Amino acid sequence: MAAPSHRHQSSLEGIIDFSEADPIFASEQQRAQAVGRFRRIVEHFENTEQPASAQYGDGYNRPALIRLTFEYASSPESQDKFLKAFFQSLALGMNDGIGLNDSEVADLREVADLRELLFSFADHLIYHFFLPLRAATGKTPQPTPTYHTAVQQVQTQDKQQRMQDFVGTPERLAALRGLCLTRDRHRCVITRAFDYSSVVQRLRQPPARDDDGNVLNPYNDYSHLE
Repeated sequence: MAAPSHRHQSSLEGIIDFSEADPIFASEQQRAQAVGRFRRIVEHFENTEQPASAQYGDGYNRPALIRLTFEYASSPESQDKFLKAFFQSLALGMNDGIGLNDSEVADLREVADLRELLFSFADHLIYHFFLPLRAATGKTPQPTPTYHTAVQQVQTQDKQQRMQDFVGTPERLAALRGLCLTRDRHRCVITRAFDYSSVVQRLRQPPARDDDGNVLNPYNDYSHLE
């Protein structure tokens, strides 16, 4: 068996370069191959980790989070930068032709290593970008050594602005979240939690029901999805 193509990175420093001007892909064909490989890898782990409630102690589906972050990036250029970050975090080439079904990563131990890297990448996204205010809840996750340097990077004002440019403006994100709530029937696609604000509004006109006609229990836990 050839030497494994993915190894733990010491940090994410230099992986997400939001000021990069040069095109990441030399051609549309090269980009399509990278996107296809990305989807095959994420789909493999997303399918094997279902349902989220049974497999995830902290209640969210990491492969789905990665897939949705890519799909809702604000532009093709942002998607390309995300792909570069994804593959470099997993220590995989974007177009080297190696996939989960190839002999180089067919060994179960190799797949487990790849899973660990993918999950660490998702944790970095959720804890240090999507939920920067998580500390307010009293549950402040400690970054792993792999991602410690990256966390220090994005805490500077310049990096924060670049992260905002990567995904979009606050106004664009707010509009997108509103559309997504309607499309997803006011439930989080990751945890299936119902939107708290929608619950409050619907409880004012009993019987309160969700978008599928199920009665909403006011004593259940709900989540702020906007």
